[in-house]
Amino acid sequence: MATPAQGAGAVMFADGFDGTTLNTAAWQVIGPQQAPNFGTKSQAWLLPENVRVEGGLLRIAARRHCTSGTPTMANVSSSPCNNLANTKYSTGRVHSRFSTPWGSAFEMRVSARIPAGIQPGTRAAIWTKNNQPYCESVNAKTSMGEFDLIEAYGTRPTLGDSTTHMSCSGVGGNPWARESSQHKVSFSPGSFYEWIVQREGNWVSYFISPGGGAYTHIGSHVCGQGEFAFSQARCDEIMNDPFTLMLQQEVFAQNATGTDVTPGPKATSHFGVQYLDVDWVQISYLR
Repeated sequence: MATPAQGAGAVMFADGFDGTTLNTAAWQVIGPQQAPNFGTKSQAWLLPENVRVEGGLLRIAARRHCTSGTPTMANVSSSPCNNLANTKYSTGRVHSRFSTPWGSAFEMRVSARIPAGIQPGTRAAIWTKNNQPYCESVNAKTSMGEFDLIEAYGTRPTLGDSTTHMSCSGVGGNPWARESSQHKVSFSPGSFYEWIVQREGNWVSYFISPGGGAYTHIGSHVCGQGEFAFSQARCDEIMNDPFTLMLQQEVFAQNATGTDVTPGPKATSHFGVQYLDVDWVQISYLR
Protein backbone atom coordinates (compact mmCIF):
# COMPACT_ATOMS: atom_id res chain seq x y z
CA MET A 1 0.00 0.00 0.00
CA ALA A 2 3.02 2.33 -0.29
CA THR A 3 1.96 3.55 -3.74
CA PRO A 4 -1.46 3.83 -5.35
CA ALA A 5 -2.58 0.69 -7.13
CA GLN A 6 -1.94 1.15 -10.82
CA GLY A 7 -4.26 0.29 -13.67
CA ALA A 8 -7.44 1.11 -11.80
CA GLY A 9 -10.52 -0.57 -13.17
CA ALA A 10 -13.56 0.86 -14.90
CA VAL A 11 -14.70 4.35 -14.02
CA MET A 12 -17.92 4.32 -11.99
CA PHE A 13 -18.48 8.06 -11.79
CA ALA A 14 -16.69 11.17 -13.03
CA ASP A 15 -17.36 14.89 -13.35
CA GLY A 16 -15.09 17.59 -14.80
CA PHE A 17 -17.47 20.45 -13.93
CA ASP A 18 -17.62 21.81 -17.45
CA GLY A 19 -20.29 24.27 -18.48
CA THR A 20 -21.96 26.84 -16.26
CA THR A 21 -24.24 24.82 -13.98
CA LEU A 22 -23.85 21.91 -11.60
CA ASN A 23 -25.23 18.59 -12.81
CA THR A 24 -27.95 18.13 -10.21
CA ALA A 25 -28.63 14.62 -11.50
CA ALA A 26 -25.14 13.76 -10.21
CA TRP A 27 -24.92 16.03 -7.15
CA GLN A 28 -27.23 17.05 -4.33
CA VAL A 29 -26.73 20.59 -3.03
CA ILE A 30 -27.57 20.67 0.69
CA GLY A 31 -29.71 23.55 1.92
CA PRO A 32 -30.95 26.11 2.43
CA GLN A 33 -30.73 25.03 6.05
CA GLN A 34 -28.57 25.27 9.13
CA ALA A 35 -25.62 22.89 9.08
CA PRO A 36 -25.68 19.67 11.11
CA ASN A 37 -24.75 20.37 14.76
CA PHE A 38 -25.63 24.05 14.28
CA GLY A 39 -25.05 25.96 17.51
CA THR A 40 -22.68 23.39 18.99
CA LYS A 41 -19.98 22.43 16.50
CA SER A 42 -21.12 24.55 13.56
CA GLN A 43 -22.45 28.06 13.01
CA ALA A 44 -22.76 27.68 9.24
CA TRP A 45 -25.88 28.24 7.20
CA LEU A 46 -25.84 26.01 4.12
CA LEU A 47 -26.88 28.14 1.15
CA PRO A 48 -27.14 26.79 -2.43
CA GLU A 49 -25.82 30.16 -3.63
CA ASN A 50 -22.44 29.19 -2.20
CA VAL A 51 -22.16 26.36 -4.74
CA ARG A 52 -21.52 27.24 -8.35
CA VAL A 53 -19.74 26.01 -11.47
CA GLU A 54 -17.56 28.41 -13.45
CA GLY A 55 -14.35 28.22 -15.45
CA GLY A 56 -14.32 24.41 -15.33
CA LEU A 57 -14.41 24.38 -11.52
CA LEU A 58 -16.90 23.54 -8.82
CA ARG A 59 -16.54 26.46 -6.38
CA ILE A 60 -17.78 26.12 -2.79
CA ALA A 61 -17.71 29.41 -0.87
CA ALA A 62 -17.64 30.43 2.79
CA ARG A 63 -18.89 33.94 3.60
CA ARG A 64 -19.68 36.32 6.44
CA HIS A 65 -23.04 38.09 6.59
CA CYS A 66 -24.19 41.09 8.61
CA THR A 67 -27.84 40.53 9.45
CA SER A 68 -30.15 39.88 12.36
CA GLY A 69 -32.06 37.42 10.21
CA THR A 70 -31.20 34.75 7.66
CA PRO A 71 -27.97 35.17 5.64
CA THR A 72 -28.46 36.04 1.96
CA MET A 73 -26.19 37.22 -0.84
CA ALA A 74 -27.52 40.74 -0.19
CA ASN A 75 -25.94 40.98 3.28
CA VAL A 76 -22.46 39.50 2.61
CA SER A 77 -19.68 41.44 4.33
CA SER A 78 -15.92 40.93 4.57
CA SER A 79 -15.72 43.68 7.19
CA PRO A 80 -16.78 43.19 10.81
CA CYS A 81 -20.48 43.65 11.52
CA ASN A 82 -21.81 46.20 13.99
CA ASN A 83 -22.33 43.56 16.69
CA LEU A 84 -21.80 39.86 17.31
CA ALA A 85 -25.53 39.08 17.24
CA ASN A 86 -25.67 40.33 13.64
CA THR A 87 -22.61 38.29 12.56
CA LYS A 88 -23.59 35.20 10.59
CA TYR A 89 -21.68 32.81 8.30
CA SER A 90 -22.66 30.64 5.38
CA THR A 91 -21.02 27.84 3.42
CA GLY A 92 -21.82 25.27 0.73
CA ARG A 93 -22.05 21.50 0.84
CA VAL A 94 -22.67 18.94 -1.91
CA HIS A 95 -23.11 15.15 -1.86
CA SER A 96 -22.69 12.89 -4.85
CA ARG A 97 -25.89 11.08 -5.77
CA PHE A 98 -23.67 8.16 -6.76
CA SER A 99 -22.56 5.63 -4.14
CA THR A 100 -20.04 2.85 -4.62
CA PRO A 101 -21.55 -0.62 -5.15
CA TRP A 102 -21.77 -2.81 -2.07
CA GLY A 103 -18.51 -4.67 -1.43
CA SER A 104 -16.54 -2.97 -4.20
CA ALA A 105 -12.82 -2.19 -4.02
CA PHE A 106 -12.73 1.44 -5.10
CA GLU A 107 -10.59 4.51 -5.61
CA MET A 108 -11.74 8.11 -5.27
CA ARG A 109 -9.61 10.87 -6.80
CA VAL A 110 -10.44 14.54 -6.35
CA SER A 111 -8.39 17.33 -7.90
CA ALA A 112 -8.90 20.39 -5.72
CA ARG A 113 -7.23 23.37 -4.13
CA ILE A 114 -7.71 24.46 -0.54
CA PRO A 115 -8.48 28.20 -0.25
CA ALA A 116 -5.29 30.28 -0.36
CA GLY A 117 -6.81 32.57 2.27
CA ILE A 118 -8.46 29.92 4.43
CA GLN A 119 -9.72 31.69 7.55
CA PRO A 120 -9.17 30.70 11.19
CA GLY A 121 -12.29 29.03 12.51
CA THR A 122 -13.10 27.37 9.19
CA ARG A 123 -12.43 24.04 7.50
CA ALA A 124 -12.44 22.77 3.93
CA ALA A 125 -13.18 19.06 3.62
CA ILE A 126 -13.29 16.32 0.98
CA TRP A 127 -14.65 13.10 2.48
CA THR A 128 -16.69 9.98 1.91
CA LYS A 129 -19.07 8.17 4.23
CA ASN A 130 -20.95 4.90 4.08
CA ASN A 131 -24.73 4.68 4.46
CA GLN A 132 -24.65 3.63 8.11
CA PRO A 133 -25.82 6.25 10.66
CA TYR A 134 -23.91 8.08 13.33
CA CYS A 135 -24.82 7.14 16.89
CA GLU A 136 -28.05 8.70 18.16
CA SER A 137 -27.55 8.03 21.85
CA VAL A 138 -24.85 7.45 24.43
CA ASN A 139 -23.38 3.94 24.39
CA ALA A 140 -25.02 3.19 21.05
CA LYS A 141 -22.91 1.56 18.37
CA THR A 142 -23.21 1.60 14.60
CA SER A 143 -21.11 0.36 11.69
CA MET A 144 -20.53 3.87 10.38
CA GLY A 145 -17.47 4.29 8.15
CA GLU A 146 -15.96 7.62 7.09
CA PHE A 147 -12.79 8.33 5.09
CA ASP A 148 -11.58 11.96 5.07
CA LEU A 149 -9.37 12.50 2.02
CA ILE A 150 -8.42 15.93 3.39
CA GLU A 151 -9.61 18.19 6.17
CA ALA A 152 -7.86 21.58 6.09
CA TYR A 153 -8.22 23.92 9.05
CA GLY A 154 -7.66 27.67 8.97
CA THR A 155 -5.73 27.43 12.23
CA ARG A 156 -2.96 25.45 10.45
CA PRO A 157 -3.57 26.02 6.73
CA THR A 158 -0.53 24.09 5.42
CA LEU A 159 -1.05 20.93 7.48
CA GLY A 160 -4.17 18.86 6.90
CA ASP A 161 -5.62 15.60 8.17
CA SER A 162 -6.44 12.38 6.33
CA THR A 163 -8.60 10.51 8.80
CA THR A 164 -10.36 7.16 9.01
CA HIS A 165 -13.44 6.69 11.19
CA MET A 166 -14.72 3.16 11.67
CA SER A 167 -17.68 2.67 14.00
CA CYS A 168 -19.70 5.19 15.92
CA SER A 169 -19.35 4.07 19.53
CA GLY A 170 -21.18 6.73 21.55
CA VAL A 171 -18.60 6.53 24.36
CA GLY A 172 -17.71 9.06 27.05
CA GLY A 173 -21.17 10.59 27.17
CA ASN A 174 -20.88 11.71 23.53
CA PRO A 175 -23.30 9.99 21.12
CA TRP A 176 -21.19 11.23 18.17
CA ALA A 177 -17.94 9.69 19.41
CA ARG A 178 -16.10 7.75 16.72
CA GLU A 179 -13.23 5.29 16.63
CA SER A 180 -10.70 7.16 14.51
CA SER A 181 -7.08 7.43 13.41
CA GLN A 182 -5.47 10.16 11.34
CA HIS A 183 -2.35 11.14 9.46
CA LYS A 184 -1.01 14.67 8.93
CA VAL A 185 -0.23 15.85 5.40
CA SER A 186 1.59 19.01 4.28
CA PHE A 187 0.41 21.00 1.27
CA SER A 188 0.29 24.55 -0.12
CA PRO A 189 -3.10 26.29 -0.03
CA GLY A 190 -4.06 27.79 -3.37
CA SER A 191 -2.36 25.00 -5.36
CA PHE A 192 -4.11 22.03 -6.98
CA TYR A 193 -3.52 18.53 -5.61
CA GLU A 194 -5.02 15.17 -6.33
CA TRP A 195 -6.41 13.79 -3.07
CA ILE A 196 -6.81 10.02 -3.27
CA VAL A 197 -8.40 7.33 -1.12
CA GLN A 198 -8.39 3.62 -1.92
CA ARG A 199 -10.43 0.96 -0.19
CA GLU A 200 -9.86 -2.77 -0.68
CA GLY A 201 -10.82 -5.52 1.75
CA ASN A 202 -9.99 -4.31 5.26
CA TRP A 203 -7.58 -1.64 3.98
CA VAL A 204 -8.05 2.08 3.43
CA SER A 205 -5.08 4.13 2.13
CA TYR A 206 -4.56 7.83 1.40
CA PHE A 207 -2.30 9.50 -1.17
CA ILE A 208 -1.50 12.99 -2.41
CA SER A 209 -0.23 14.13 -5.79
CA PRO A 210 0.76 17.80 -6.31
CA GLY A 211 -0.62 19.01 -9.62
CA GLY A 212 -0.79 15.47 -10.97
CA GLY A 213 2.88 14.82 -10.16
CA ALA A 214 4.52 12.07 -8.11
CA TYR A 215 2.38 10.32 -5.52
CA THR A 216 3.09 10.41 -1.80
CA HIS A 217 1.57 7.83 0.53
CA ILE A 218 -0.05 9.69 3.43
CA GLY A 219 -0.99 6.61 5.45
CA SER A 220 -3.12 3.48 5.73
CA HIS A 221 -5.49 1.96 8.26
CA VAL A 222 -6.69 -1.62 8.61
CA CYS A 223 -10.03 -2.76 9.98
CA GLY A 224 -9.39 -5.54 12.50
CA GLN A 225 -6.12 -4.01 13.75
CA GLY A 226 -5.02 -1.31 16.19
CA GLU A 227 -7.73 1.24 16.93
CA PHE A 228 -10.07 -0.78 14.73
CA ALA A 229 -9.80 -4.21 16.38
CA PHE A 230 -13.25 -5.34 15.31
CA SER A 231 -14.43 -8.76 14.21
CA GLN A 232 -14.28 -9.56 10.52
CA ALA A 233 -18.07 -9.56 10.39
CA ARG A 234 -18.13 -6.00 11.75
CA CYS A 235 -15.37 -4.93 9.37
CA ASP A 236 -17.41 -6.31 6.49
CA GLU A 237 -20.40 -4.24 7.59
CA ILE A 238 -18.29 -1.07 7.75
CA MET A 239 -16.12 -1.50 4.67
CA ASN A 240 -18.54 -3.14 2.24
CA ASP A 241 -21.37 -0.67 2.68
CA PRO A 242 -21.78 1.84 -0.20
CA PHE A 243 -19.81 5.10 0.17
CA THR A 244 -20.91 8.58 -0.98
CA LEU A 245 -18.56 11.51 -1.69
CA MET A 246 -19.02 14.83 0.16
CA LEU A 247 -17.47 18.23 -0.68
CA GLN A 248 -17.89 21.16 1.69
CA GLN A 249 -16.65 24.02 3.80
CA GLU A 250 -17.44 24.56 7.48
CA VAL A 251 -17.51 27.50 9.90
CA PHE A 252 -17.16 26.44 13.50
CA ALA A 253 -19.30 27.69 16.37
CA GLN A 254 -17.92 30.08 18.94
CA ASN A 255 -18.06 27.34 21.59
CA ALA A 256 -16.55 24.59 19.43
CA THR A 257 -14.00 22.41 21.20
CA GLY A 258 -11.23 20.07 20.10
CA THR A 259 -7.49 20.15 19.68
CA ASP A 260 -7.65 21.18 16.02
CA VAL A 261 -10.67 23.47 16.08
CA THR A 262 -10.66 27.16 16.97
CA PRO A 263 -13.78 28.71 18.54
CA GLY A 264 -15.06 30.14 15.28
CA PRO A 265 -13.70 33.10 13.29
CA LYS A 266 -12.95 36.35 15.10
CA ALA A 267 -15.94 38.58 14.49
CA THR A 268 -13.72 41.67 14.78
CA SER A 269 -11.36 40.57 11.98
CA HIS A 270 -11.63 40.75 8.18
CA PHE A 271 -13.30 37.66 6.68
CA GLY A 272 -12.98 37.52 2.92
CA VAL A 273 -14.96 35.11 0.76
CA GLN A 274 -12.97 31.89 0.45
CA TYR A 275 -13.42 29.16 -2.15
CA LEU A 276 -12.77 25.43 -2.12
CA ASP A 277 -12.18 24.84 -5.85
CA VAL A 278 -12.70 21.33 -7.26
CA ASP A 279 -11.38 20.70 -10.79
CA TRP A 280 -12.60 17.13 -11.25
CA VAL A 281 -13.76 13.98 -9.48
CA GLN A 282 -13.28 10.36 -10.52
CA ILE A 283 -14.44 7.20 -8.76
CA SER A 284 -13.18 3.90 -10.18
CA TYR A 285 -13.09 0.22 -9.37
CA LEU A 286 -9.68 -0.41 -7.89
CA ARG A 287 -9.08 -3.54 -9.97
